[in-house]
Amino acid sequence: MVSFVKCSSLRKSELKSDVAEYYLWLGNSCAHKGLHYEAIDSYRKALELKPNNFVAFHNLYRIKIEMAQESGTGLKEAQEACEEDCKKMIEKGELRQGMTVEECVKMLCK
Repeated sequence: MVSFVKCSSLRKSELKSDVAEYYLWLGNSCAHKGLHYEAIDSYRKALELKPNNFVAFHNLYRIKIEMAQESGTGLKEAQEACEEDCKKMIEKGELRQGMTVEECVKMLCK
């Protein structure tokens, strides 16, 4: 059993990171089972806790674009939303310095 002292010494940032990883894992599990909306919700929660979680970002848009392709609608909107999020991350300095929007989209949204 983990002692209370050990657990209470965790910093808030460490806890947020662990919870973000849990939501990433949950999103991956939902996506694997074809539960797209649940996967999207989980990836969004992971990103709320850890905005620079690139795997969650990539997986979120992979699911959104996949859903748009399957339905035949919304593909352009999903791609534009991904591009907008890339711009925001670049403005906040959350991506490699000098990365362009095009590089971000290619890396995270395909």
